[in-house]
Formats: sequence, C-alpha cells, structure tokens
Amino acid sequence: TSGSLSGPVPLFFGNVTGTSIFEPEAFATATYVERDITLVVDRSGSMAGSRFNDLQAAIRIFTDLLATTPVDEQIGLASYNDRASEDVQLTENFAEVNNAMDRLRTGGFTSISRGMRAGQEIALRGRPPEFVERTMIVMTDGRHNRGPEPRVVATDLASDGVTIHTITFGAGADFGRMRDVARIGGGRHFHATNGDQLRDIYREIALTLGTVLTE
Repeated sequence: TSGSLSGPVPLFFGNVTGTSIFEPEAFATATYVERDITLVVDRSGSMAGSRFNDLQAAIRIFTDLLATTPVDEQIGLASYNDRASEDVQLTENFAEVNNAMDRLRTGGFTSISRGMRAGQEIALRGRPPEFVERTMIVMTDGRHNRGPEPRVVATDLASDGVTIHTITFGAGADFGRMRDVARIGGGRHFHATNGDQLRDIYREIALTLGTVLTE
C-alpha cells in the first residue's frame, strides 16, 4: 500500500483503466482453540545423560509457556523405550508433567509406536473432540526397533482427529519415519541437533499451538 515500505504496485496499463496503482491488502482473523496435548517422549538407553537433561529442560519451557496463555490447555505425558507407560493423564496442573519427567529413568530399546499407543490412550480419555483440538507431540533420538510400525499407529491417531507433530533429536534419530508420521498426522516435523535447538523447538510449538487462522 502507499503506507508500506515498498509502496503500492504501479500498473503498466494504468492510463487505460484510469487507475495507476494497485494496493493489495490481506486480512486474517485469529481465534484461540482449547487443546488437549499429549507429550510422547523417548526414555531409551541412547537418551541417557545430557540428552535427557536437555529434554527435561525443553519440556519445562514448554509447560511454562503454555501456563501463560489465555487458552484452556490440558497436558498428558507418555514415555517409552521398548515398553511404554502412561505417566500423566491429561491435566491442567503442568507441575505434574515436570515432576513425572524428573522421575523417568532411561534404558532399553526403542518402540516409538508403543509410545504413541500409550499417548493415544491418554488422548482418548480427554475432553470430547467437538470441544477441543487434540495434539500429540512425539519425540525420539533413536530408530524404531521394537513393536508395530509407527506409520500405522499415526493413521489410527489421525482417524481419531489427533494432530501429530514429531521431533527428532541428534544425528541417529529416525528422521524419515518421523517425518512421515507428522505428514500422516497433519502436523509438522522438527529436527534438533543439540539441546539448545531442542528447547527452541518446544518453545516454538508452545507459542503456536493455541492460535488458528479462521478467516
């Protein structure tokens, strides 16, 4: 427009139409959406040490940011190695999630699909889907080597109306498979090579989850 840094768009045939410039404008209306969020985290042996410390810090950033939003969110937590556990059911008390993360211990192989199934059980106990958006965030630093195919589980979750975002952490992570899971789940795939990037990813997801363009 005439008030923008680059100004309006001059029209080559303006003398014919009687209009010498074009001023494009775009408008969007945003609304907040209540959301049930299930975090699925990797606690296999390769996550031991600094990697799991980085994950704990990233989850704390995620919950702290969500606690400041005007959106009514609930968060649940599932974790996995070659077995999975439902660690926190959906709750508005985000301290429960951080406390559960502090109690987790690493070890074992990697079954991303079993972690997703545990997360699915948590999500299905949440609020009715006509009132909330259901989101799952699946994180791994390794390669799936136990249990069913995660892409199949992602298809089931998508049919239940769950949007899936995926995060891979480190050079050995299952990048291609997790990118496919996000695509099937209608979400985004993120990759972190270090702890700072992992924290930035969880921060970005937290800041963008609750707002949807409706017009």
